[in-house]
Amino acid sequence: MRDPQENAESLDHLVERARVGIALVRLESLKYEPPQGRPSIPLQSRKIDFCLGEFRARGCFPNVQRNRIRAKISPSVLAQALGLSRVTIEDLQDTENLRRLELPQGVVLTHSHGQHRLEAARQHIYPHNVWWAVDLLNEDDLNRQFDVEEQNRNIESIPHNDGTVFRFLETDGSWRKGFCSKRVEVDLKAIEKRPALYAALAALRPFVGLWDSFHKGTLERINCLKCDDELIYYLDSMKRTWMFIIGSDPELAEKIDAATVKLIEAKAPMVSFADKEEIVRGFQDGTIFCQVGEGATRMGLQQNVLAVDGMIPSIRTFLADTLYLEDSHIAMKVLIDPTRCQTREALRHMWRGSPTNRVVLEYADGRTEAANVPIEEKGQFQIAYIQLWMFSMRDYPYLTNLVPKTDGKHKVSSIGPDPEWQREFAAIAKAFGFESTAINLLLEEDPDRVNVRDMLSKARPPNRFEYDLQAETQSHCELLHRIQVTQQQPHRGVSPRWTTDASNVKKKRRYGRPYERALKECNPCFFFHNICQAPPTGRYITDLFVKRSILQFFFQIPALPADLSLWHGVDHLETTDRHIQRAPEENNGLDQARERIRVLQNSAAQTAAQNAAQNAVHEAAQAAITLRLEDAKKRLAAQQEENVHNETRLSEARESLAGQLAQIEHYQRRIDELETVERTRTRAQSPGTSKTSR
Repeated sequence: MRDPQENAESLDHLVERARVGIALVRLESLKYEPPQGRPSIPLQSRKIDFCLGEFRARGCFPNVQRNRIRAKISPSVLAQALGLSRVTIEDLQDTENLRRLELPQGVVLTHSHGQHRLEAARQHIYPHNVWWAVDLLNEDDLNRQFDVEEQNRNIESIPHNDGTVFRFLETDGSWRKGFCSKRVEVDLKAIEKRPALYAALAALRPFVGLWDSFHKGTLERINCLKCDDELIYYLDSMKRTWMFIIGSDPELAEKIDAATVKLIEAKAPMVSFADKEEIVRGFQDGTIFCQVGEGATRMGLQQNVLAVDGMIPSIRTFLADTLYLEDSHIAMKVLIDPTRCQTREALRHMWRGSPTNRVVLEYADGRTEAANVPIEEKGQFQIAYIQLWMFSMRDYPYLTNLVPKTDGKHKVSSIGPDPEWQREFAAIAKAFGFESTAINLLLEEDPDRVNVRDMLSKARPPNRFEYDLQAETQSHCELLHRIQVTQQQPHRGVSPRWTTDASNVKKKRRYGRPYERALKECNPCFFFHNICQAPPTGRYITDLFVKRSILQFFFQIPALPADLSLWHGVDHLETTDRHIQRAPEENNGLDQARERIRVLQNSAAQTAAQNAAQNAVHEAAQAAITLRLEDAKKRLAAQQEENVHNETRLSEARESLAGQLAQIEHYQRRIDELETVERTRTRAQSPGTSKTSR
């Protein structure tokens, strides 16, 4: 295989043999055309501005070597152009006195690079000058690879976006040069050796617009995560969603542009009225699927988009959500013994199983319940496996030293890893049926001893202070053990809120690592039995709905019976430390809750049927209005509940403000007293000072 220098020399020799001469050609007669099999490179304002800056600083001279364009011309067109221009081949050899070459009407010369320089020239000199210097090459003397090699070695034509490079990797080996990174090449080769994962990525290549947000640096995270099953399920979910949107028409896949993806990704039109209305407006003004004209096809696309169940995934959401998965995976690793296996495989080996038709469900942190459910062993493991992930997704700040995103400008403080939380994580894993050496070590170790030893080591480093670390640790642990645990009321289920009328979740908060406030508010409801619910429709989606969607992208969620889909603490409650029995009088409340969820599920099914039957924008708007009227009472109740919550927070804020004002008044009185003392002391010293000066 030839090295780059040999390739360049060979290309130069080919150009010299094919060169006809140099001439001035009209700018309007020059057309950019990518090499066969490669995509067109869109004009980028950054590159155009760079060329304009060069022209302003150094002048815009078409005949300068760096500004010339190489274009192909056929012998027949050349003969006609020479006749029209009244010049000869010899005239084209004179590089000092360039001749103007008029082309036959309708004929254009194609070039494979330099489009940014020509566009800058048009902006800089047009209409004062309409001619540009062109190196004319006889197309009969060029081979098929000429355009590819010519484009490869011209800096302004090489940079495609990373997604385009990945899409065309298998069409031409030279595309691998587009990544320009040894690290990326290593990660890419490692992913290619995992056929299922690579195939899931490659299956998305036909959906052109999805790849605009792909970044080559994320291949390292995909390679190192050891969560192939979860990544593959997310990618397959994405493919199914977009195939549903285009009605499985491969021709429409090429018409999915980046703007369309950006406008509808992370939207939930079946649940959020606001998202639905925004998508309808996008179809009306032509910004969504702008390459598809008005007609039945466009109406079908709109109907399909509005009928997507859940949030719409994309490459952007996938890459961002892998960050959340990565943080949660770090928390999961405290339970897993050292292994080279994938995470799911490792935990499958750790699982010891459960009795037939029995699952253990966690309904609050550290509290579980055993329920009889007709389910196969595969489903039992899947439920236990997903619940471990959900624990780490809720509480990874306590299990690791990682932190969620900040809601403001303040820095989120690290609060982990906390030995108490890690021990609780191990206890939950044990309750789900997982066993490992790491789990046993966490259960055997006393969290108090770990915390005390860590505190003493930081406050009084043994290398600087003389004391018996083990004895002091034991002494402090005995003191802590004498402190009684506060008797807490058993946690009851918190009803999840999937939608709200108060405020919408911003798009950038619908994927990726969670924000601090959202993580804290979602934690009381982010449990498996809640995830199995069918969310009702509403004006806006909540952060809890976003977390549910991310979980569903990564994991296949087994269904639970309808009477288990809402959990408020029921009979035979098993916790890590004690058993709690539900009061008999709660039976009626539970039955009402079950009946309510069945009503909501029926309502959601009716809504889905109505949305699927919509054939036009007007019908979609009518359906939205009808749904809003039906849910008015429900939205009012949700708003009242949120108002109560806001009033509570406002009351707390007022109390805090009153305390701060009282403290300020105290400090002000203290300042006045100090000023009085200072004035008294100054007056007492004044006579002595005057006498000394005399």
